[in-house]
Amino acid sequence: MRLPEPDWDKIQAIIVQARELHSRGLMDRTTWLRLNREFLAASHRQLEMPSALADSAESEWFNDLATEPSERVA
Repeated sequence: MRLPEPDWDKIQAIIVQARELHSRGLMDRTTWLRLNREFLAASHRQLEMPSALADSAESEWFNDLATEPSERVA
């Protein structure tokens, strides 16, 4: 079984948006979680979080990832 290819254009757009929001001081928890969900969908959960997302988060936001509903199906 072959895994689907990551959507590199979408991933790049997410990274650009994360950097822009972070540099302008506009990144908030809700937006960060949304961007992470979009990244996970675009990467098909095959890639680790890019530094642009990791660097733009408050440390407590990482705990919120654990409470996000999973899209994986057994």
